[in-house]
Amino acid sequence: MNGRFFFADISGFTKTTEMFIKKTQYGPEVIRDIVDSIFNRAIEKIYKESGYVVLFAGDGILFYLKDEAIDGVKSEFEESIFEFNKKMSTDLGIKIDQMEDPLYPHTVKTKEREFIYFHPQKSSISYEDIKDKINLDFPKIIREMREKNAFGELREIPAGFINISGEKNPNELKEFFEHLISEADREQIYVNKIEWADKGWMVLVACGLPVSVENAPLKLLRYMNCIIKKAEEDGIKIKAGCTLRKGYAGIIGNQRRWEYTFIGGNINLAARIAVKGREMKVCSDNAFAEALSSAAVFEKIGEFSFKGIEEGIEVFSFLKYSEESKTSLFVGREFETASAKNALAEVSPCLVISGEGGIGKTHFVNSILKYSSVPKMTVSCSPKREPFYIAMKILLNMRIFKKCFDSYESLFLKTAKIQSVKERFKYFISSFDREAIIIIDDSQYIDVESMELLKWVLFEGVKNIKFIFMGRDVSNISFIKSKLSKFSFLELPLKGFSEIGVSDFLLKSTLFKPKTDDVKEMARISDGNPLFLSQIISFMQREDMIESKNGFLNFKSRIKDFPYSLKELILVKFDKFPNQTKSFVETGAVIGEEFTNSVALNSIGSMEENFEDTIMPAVENRILSRKLETVSMFYHSIIKQTIFDRMLKKRIDEICVKVGDEMAKNSDNPFMLLQAGDFYASAGNMKAFDMYISAVNLFRKEKNAVYASHSLNKAFLQNAGIEKQVEAIRLYPDISEQHINKEFLENAYEILTKIQDHLTKNDSFVFESIAYGLLNILRDTAKAKKLMRIYKKKIGEGLGYYMLKARIEQDNESPNEALRTYLTIKKNFKMTPEEEFKYFKAVSSTYFFHTAERKNLASYLKKLEQAAKKIKNEHLLAEYRDFMTSVFLHTNEMKKAEIFAKKNLVYAKKSGKTDLLTSLYNTFAIINSNKFFVTKKRKYEYLSLKYHKKIYEIYRKDMNLSILPLITTNLGMAYLMAGDAEKNFHYLYEGLLYGIEVDHPVEVPYNYILLSLFMYERGAEMAAFNLSDLIISYKHKIDIGSTAYFLKYLQTGERKYHRKGMLISKMYMKRQNTPPLQIYYDLMFEKYYKEGDVNGMKSVVKQAESFEQRVNIRQNVKNKYKQMRLILEIESDTAQINKTGKLVEETKNMRLNSVISIMMLFSFGKFLIRKNINEEGIQKIIEARKLSKKLLFFNYTAEIDEYLVKVGCEGKRFLKQSKKSHDILEKVSILKDLEQFKAFIEK
Repeated sequence: MNGRFFFADISGFTKTTEMFIKKTQYGPEVIRDIVDSIFNRAIEKIYKESGYVVLFAGDGILFYLKDEAIDGVKSEFEESIFEFNKKMSTDLGIKIDQMEDPLYPHTVKTKEREFIYFHPQKSSISYEDIKDKINLDFPKIIREMREKNAFGELREIPAGFINISGEKNPNELKEFFEHLISEADREQIYVNKIEWADKGWMVLVACGLPVSVENAPLKLLRYMNCIIKKAEEDGIKIKAGCTLRKGYAGIIGNQRRWEYTFIGGNINLAARIAVKGREMKVCSDNAFAEALSSAAVFEKIGEFSFKGIEEGIEVFSFLKYSEESKTSLFVGREFETASAKNALAEVSPCLVISGEGGIGKTHFVNSILKYSSVPKMTVSCSPKREPFYIAMKILLNMRIFKKCFDSYESLFLKTAKIQSVKERFKYFISSFDREAIIIIDDSQYIDVESMELLKWVLFEGVKNIKFIFMGRDVSNISFIKSKLSKFSFLELPLKGFSEIGVSDFLLKSTLFKPKTDDVKEMARISDGNPLFLSQIISFMQREDMIESKNGFLNFKSRIKDFPYSLKELILVKFDKFPNQTKSFVETGAVIGEEFTNSVALNSIGSMEENFEDTIMPAVENRILSRKLETVSMFYHSIIKQTIFDRMLKKRIDEICVKVGDEMAKNSDNPFMLLQAGDFYASAGNMKAFDMYISAVNLFRKEKNAVYASHSLNKAFLQNAGIEKQVEAIRLYPDISEQHINKEFLENAYEILTKIQDHLTKNDSFVFESIAYGLLNILRDTAKAKKLMRIYKKKIGEGLGYYMLKARIEQDNESPNEALRTYLTIKKNFKMTPEEEFKYFKAVSSTYFFHTAERKNLASYLKKLEQAAKKIKNEHLLAEYRDFMTSVFLHTNEMKKAEIFAKKNLVYAKKSGKTDLLTSLYNTFAIINSNKFFVTKKRKYEYLSLKYHKKIYEIYRKDMNLSILPLITTNLGMAYLMAGDAEKNFHYLYEGLLYGIEVDHPVEVPYNYILLSLFMYERGAEMAAFNLSDLIISYKHKIDIGSTAYFLKYLQTGERKYHRKGMLISKMYMKRQNTPPLQIYYDLMFEKYYKEGDVNGMKSVVKQAESFEQRVNIRQNVKNKYKQMRLILEIESDTAQINKTGKLVEETKNMRLNSVISIMMLFSFGKFLIRKNINEEGIQKIIEARKLSKKLLFFNYTAEIDEYLVKVGCEGKRFLKQSKKSHDILEKVSILKDLEQFKAFIEK
């Protein structure tokens, strides 16, 4: 051995990694990147110099190396750390110490494997003997992870250190280490390393990873106590320290030396607790002790200060296993408890607890919040789904949170003055000065209006609120895990116990050890449901059906005769109840109450001498399907309880009807009538329908559209007679015009199809209202078509029928059929002035948006103008002006668009129509943008951005997800014009997320395309090409979908993609839709520019000039084509220095903020250098670089830097700059998808 052992300690490493571990937006790949950035180059150098790495130690590595090579390794470390500090704005440092003694490899041999560690005591084996085994890959899953190059995970890690007195040498510890490793392998504990250091021996262990196990913290505690017991027997002094905190678990290192290990402050803390803790005791932090509060008793031994940790840490010592845990339903819930508590420790958490009825959701939440001092409120959703039900419950109980406000009285008074429930809730929920917990139970029943408000809370990122959602089915609240949410998200699905859990449960609840076969059978019939298990065990204990036999649990009755599951048990009891009652009973809370009801328990517990009289009616009524002889005594009592419940149900129905009668006396109060209807409905009483209709009419008078539609929707759900259903459906058109949601529309459709034979020709407005709702809201042309056929059969082929038919044909992308239908209307129907206006507007819309025919369009626009002059209806006139504004915007006739928009602005402000007003703001934003490119006056750029921001703020405030995708995208494009690439990307991505939330058929593919272009133009070609594959296969197709095919052509060179892209572009060009070809010219010009293909560039410029002459295009596009012509002149070497220089300056000042501008400046700079005008040429290239860097064009920044070095700018600044930009480009070029690119941009 002619080298030495060194320890490289990275100062600030733990603090830095802990920062990224705690921030929820970062994934495990970030931690691995940090480790790789700092260590991998040094590791390579160590092995290159014939050294080797002994072990990884969290914030450092222990390695062997020859003396003369240490400076090279230190240099690699210093350079890696310097680059990392600069990139991440950190302050890491490096210190390398030489170890006093040499280290020799030793092995611990067990039945399963060989474990390697190093110690100063000489050994009979050398490094050469063990170098192929040093990379620990036991268990096998670690090797699989390494082969897949898995990043690892960020999660709560039950980790511990065993600190063994340094007095003992390897020979004296041989048997102890063998026991330690063997016991760990048997109990699925992962032994990471055995390390000898100045504080004695340290053994790092963890449970629950890399192999997942149930009860991980409890298993680790038992293992530690087992090791302490062995140490006592062997006379070895040890201490144990455990933690349960979030950290990184995964593979670090490179091909030379790697290891599955753990990183984070939690690991350091466990080591420090082990060193400072009590001898022969398991000590822990608060989180570990709390996670085991139902299974073990810990005592607090004090608050300790530890190196590198700012605040004091409470340390606890294990005393004994808890008696309470014998009867706890939380078998197998230790990990979930720790995860939930850690999630709630985040700044803005959103915790979701899901699971079937009886699984213990309520008990679980009560357990994790048992010792919390944070004020909390629990609100349960109602199966009735009344509008704003949850929001109102929170507001009505706001006093619970009194301590969360600096001045509650002032808040209360201000809140009381706000009339709108929506605005009152927003004001209240945004005003918290201190933390509060809101628990929403039975979230499967959350009402639509409250759900929209909760979306606003999560997406807006309201401070100081922690949410817990509980429910059997949480699919309806998927918005809480949206990427738009600013709350951290964790879902914990509570599942039934495994066989191990069932075994533990039986042992704890009966104090007898169960037999393996009985455990399997009990797990099968119960599905591990805690409530079912507790009730069945309770029943058997009362009936003396349990005994101890030879030390084992013995059942006196056959388990196979028990009900199969909690669900079967409940459904047997409530099989024949009305639907509303059944859905009410299915909530977890109600099941819990049912089982704790003393009358029910007494009934279940009693026995009948002769039970045939109770069983036979149940069999005849098909409540019970089993044969009589196989029915167990448990079933007999359930049958008895079923009959008891049915008798009780009749009494409850009578009470409900009486309550409804009393409420109905308040005939002028719509809310009382609505509740009366609910009581009648729960009893199955036909008076419910009349109450709901009466409530509808009163709500209409009060102009309460939300509750009017809610009440009518409830009326739809009643099993009323045909006449009453006809009465209800005739109310739909008027009410739906004021307020509508999908459920209301779908129920109206179902009612209409059911009662179609009882409607008359006077009901055409009902058909039309529902049909247009299906088209506009649900985009369901199939149902609309079905309704159209019924319309034809029942109402006839009138004007309304043909207008609906044409609209359906148009939506089905059959514009020619729609136009033929419109021609039929013109020939066969005499129309009123308003009908004629609607007709010409519909025909003009079809011609403009769905065909390439412009001659007929002009004719119909003229007729529409004439029709508009004949009508007095201000609403219809506003529709006309809005339509014409849209036409002129699309054809880039900005002055005409502005004239119509200004006229409409007067009406919009007068009528208070928010949607029209914001549409106009959008128009003015586009118009001002164009004015800026024409005049170059900055005030227009400012006004354009101002209007875009204003619209965004209006819709963001209400979280209007149907409009936000478009509005947010427009804001992103406005920021591009303003030269802010980061905000451009941010809002395009946000617009995409809004679009995904509502499955927007235009904005989702549109944003995907814009983002793919953003990535492609900046050097992330792999990510852009992969996204183009998604766009091509996406279900919704749009005009600039051609871009995806052009990108595929650039990737593969296959002409079929080029042909397909051109086919789409030319199809839309016939409709004067210019963006597809504009994007094509941009892409192809850049392609030829990069290749230096002047002829190719000339061809594109020629096509663009022809395109410019044929159609109206916006000024910024015209300016861009000017720059293309300049670049072509420069690259053809035909430019004139003075003339071209002036034109370059002129177009530069147009502030196009595009890649073409960068290409122009770069080309002109190179041109000047070729003409030996070096200083001015360098200046132009530096201008190109500044613009490139500002707009995040990583590829051009790197290319420009390389050129600057090439032409002699070899100063330290330029060399360093070039290396950095190339490193960035290299990282960008290997990004695979949009999410990776987003993470890179945000870093």
